[in-house]
Amino acid sequence: MPATIASPLLHGLNPEQRAAVLSEEKRLLVLAGAGAGKTKTLIQRILHLIFEKNVKPSSILAITFTRNAANEMVDRLILHVDDTGEYKALLENKKLTQQQRDAARKNYKQRYAWINALRVSTFHGFGYSVLRSHVAKYFDNRFKIVNEYLEADEFEAILKRRNTGPHSPKGHQGTLGRPGVHATPEALCAGLLCGGQEDPGLQEAWHHRRASVRDTGR
Repeated sequence: MPATIASPLLHGLNPEQRAAVLSEEKRLLVLAGAGAGKTKTLIQRILHLIFEKNVKPSSILAITFTRNAANEMVDRLILHVDDTGEYKALLENKKLTQQQRDAARKNYKQRYAWINALRVSTFHGFGYSVLRSHVAKYFDNRFKIVNEYLEADEFEAILKRRNTGPHSPKGHQGTLGRPGVHATPEALCAGLLCGGQEDPGLQEAWHHRRASVRDTGR
């Protein structure tokens, strides 16, 4: 049946949120400040499209910037259909590790086919899936995403192997690419930290490794 003001999917929404959920426009821009209920509006619109408009879940893409935000959207969708309270208790259990929470989320997604069929992802995750599905064959299926943490690990491995000179890993190990720390591979190679001297050998090893990762994915 068509959604009405009495529809449970619209419960708790203010007029602006309700208008966004019910909009028939192909393009809709919602501007609001932090904590204004943008995620709630998005979740309710997804539910409205599926349960009121009979849109196939597999044709819906919900995309965001961070993994935490994507996980939160999935959590809210699960909470909407889990009337046992078990999933809510899992989320509120502070003794669980992040790995345990992720495993529980995956398990609950698989319980509900329509949630599992949705594409809820980050921009990077969605791009990776497109590459993996449609482009990987052109790269012999050998590529990986090199983020700042993986890059830091790669560089620290080079430092450990060298273990000599002003760029010895001692004092730098475990700092590269970490939040709030500006010790980058480029800075260490150029001798910009701790009064070190430029190390051409380290630069060559680092650039060779980066080229290897980009070309082969290993």
